[in-house]
Amino acid sequence: MITLAADATATSMFTLAADATATSMVTLAADVVSLATACVEQWRETLASVSLFALAAYLVALVRLYRRGHLALCWSLARTVLLVFVGTLMTSRFLGDALGLLVLAIFVGLTWTDMAKVEVKPTGKAVLITGCDRGLGYEFARLFDSLGMYVFAGVLDSKSVGAATLERFGSSRLTVIQMDVRNLRQVELAATVVEEKLRVAGIEGVWALVNNAAIFSYGEVDFIPLNQLEKVISVNVMGTIQVTQRFMHLIKAAQGRVINMASFTGVAAVSPLGPYVISKHAFEAFSNLLRKEMRKWNVRVVVVRPMGFDTGNLNKDLVENLIDELWDDMHPLKREEYGKMYIRNVYESLAAIPREKDFSAPLAAIRAAVMSVSPKNEYHCGAFGRTLSLLNHFLPSAITDQIIFYGPLNKQVRPKALLCKRSS
Repeated sequence: MITLAADATATSMFTLAADATATSMVTLAADVVSLATACVEQWRETLASVSLFALAAYLVALVRLYRRGHLALCWSLARTVLLVFVGTLMTSRFLGDALGLLVLAIFVGLTWTDMAKVEVKPTGKAVLITGCDRGLGYEFARLFDSLGMYVFAGVLDSKSVGAATLERFGSSRLTVIQMDVRNLRQVELAATVVEEKLRVAGIEGVWALVNNAAIFSYGEVDFIPLNQLEKVISVNVMGTIQVTQRFMHLIKAAQGRVINMASFTGVAAVSPLGPYVISKHAFEAFSNLLRKEMRKWNVRVVVVRPMGFDTGNLNKDLVENLIDELWDDMHPLKREEYGKMYIRNVYESLAAIPREKDFSAPLAAIRAAVMSVSPKNEYHCGAFGRTLSLLNHFLPSAITDQIIFYGPLNKQVRPKALLCKRSS
């Protein structure tokens, strides 16, 4: 009797457990189905939201192109929009919402990339470039002159080799203008010349202002003479702002753009380029503010960051003069702490960094910034600059400080005061 009761109890318990398990599995399956249904609905809502956002972006682009008179491009973009959304809907209908969202993202990316490659017509457009005596500014002036644009090439010295070469070999559309960006009188005279030339040519406004003028200096923050820091800032920051303010009414008239030639050193502190780094960080802030403020005027502001190109900034004779000026202006206490050997090592370390002599990358970037119907906000040029930019973006500062600050310097050469402590 006891055995039969135990067997019955065990059987009933097993049955109850089996029933509970089955019920739990059914409930779980129902929950999974409910979750899957919710995910599908969420995918559809996401696809619809992204599609509406993309459509709004396309419509904004269409309106801007229409206002700028690019009717053929408007029609081409309208057809693209139709294909994009028909393709997305068909893909979503037959292959699922996830693939539909993927197709939409690919189509939108390709369309925006293609739009960036479409260029405005250069004829009847004017570009003003500062710092055309040599280096990139000189090459920019030649490039836009060859494209058929009216070029106003601002130079620091109208008797320089670069200025004479531009005047001799440039077309009748190229005008070399004496313009030290620090000198308000020269800037005003340059504006008068530009306005008169535009009036005679029947051109409304300046399509692009390329702020290229800049001077180079180096040194560590601890021993930078303040007069040298002020000199660099007066050109690289204050001079640029002065020129931009004076010519902005002409850029607004053309609904054109401002191109600021920045540097990787404006987003990461690269020692021992103290004065240059400080000025370029301020230059980046100026560019970001101007981009936001000019949107209401339909004026684009683009930053181009070349890095690692041989523009003559580390010319041996030029830097020898910089070393002598730096040493002469340093405080006696700083001279005693660092010594001239350490100062010279700073130059030799910088000069040892390889530099590209091929300017094709910055020329392509400046052409896109000036000529593209839909330019990017930023362009990076040069393998060296790209590498440092990636390192600075993804690695923690504890590592990038070692690479970017200590990397270029010869660790065997140390400040004079530290050598004295070691020897003692």
